[in-house]
Amino acid sequence: MSNKRSKTIKRSPMVIRTPLLQNAEQMFGFEDRCKLHLKMESMQNTGTFANIPAELINNKKSLVSMSAGNYGKAFAFATKKQNLAATLCMPESAPISRAKLIESLGVQVERMPTSMLKDAVDRHVAVDGMHFLHPFDDLHLIAGFARYSEVHAPKGVQK
Repeated sequence: MSNKRSKTIKRSPMVIRTPLLQNAEQMFGFEDRCKLHLKMESMQNTGTFANIPAELINNKKSLVSMSAGNYGKAFAFATKKQNLAATLCMPESAPISRAKLIESLGVQVERMPTSMLKDAVDRHVAVDGMHFLHPFDDLHLIAGFARYSEVHAPKGVQK
């Protein structure tokens, strides 16, 4: 990763450097079996490492996605920070508390059966002119996760 990109990610207000709990195997009695280091990602703004790379939302007016999980929270956080109109199609099986949290960040949440999610997203793209951000199958998103992990991977931890 370039130094410029690394510095940009490190300075981003959308990413918090989270602590690493090293040698956690001692807390669980695993000393003889493994080395365990726990990254405290729940301390992120969205409660997850999932973050939306800026290049996915630059120059977009309105976004749509689908998620019941951490990506939905990251989507809501990023669109609020960028002041973008956003809709999240969410399976009705997701907890109501998750929908309320995402709505509190300014995203319109549409709950529906899982089998209807893709059709709803396609309708928003075709009819409303929204840009679809796929929750996992997107090369920019995957590259963003890779850059994020390079920046935030603790120094000294070996595979």
